[in-house]
Amino acid sequence: MLLTTLVFVGCKNRYSGPNQIEIDRFKLLDDDLLVVVNVKKTNFTGFYPEKDSCPDGLYCTPPCFWFTHEAKILDILNGQLSGDKIKFSILQHVDNTEEIKKEWYVHLKKFENISTVNNLESDYYVENHNSEFSICY
Repeated sequence: MLLTTLVFVGCKNRYSGPNQIEIDRFKLLDDDLLVVVNVKKTNFTGFYPEKDSCPDGLYCTPPCFWFTHEAKILDILNGQLSGDKIKFSILQHVDNTEEIKKEWYVHLKKFENISTVNNLESDYYVENHNSEFSICY
């Protein structure tokens, strides 16, 4: 009985392939990257978009911050990528790590600004995803 339970739990927690319903939610161009990942680590960066800078140097709290995720790649559904790990960033109001699914579908794009890449130590940002929380724009 115990062995059957362990096998069932082990299979239930494994990626079993792409879900077409999830994939259909994304509007992708040919060279866009759509991956399924399992996040292993999340870091608060303290960085926020310049457009959120406080006017006239007044103290204020920016509405959004960049969080960087380190993840294991479970599947590459669109685009090309090498390796089995990826680091990417997402602009969020708060840390939503608990709401990220074990099989998180993320539509990634490359940063164009090299200083952003250097600050976040990440080449990619989340354009869209399938978790319940919203992205800060």
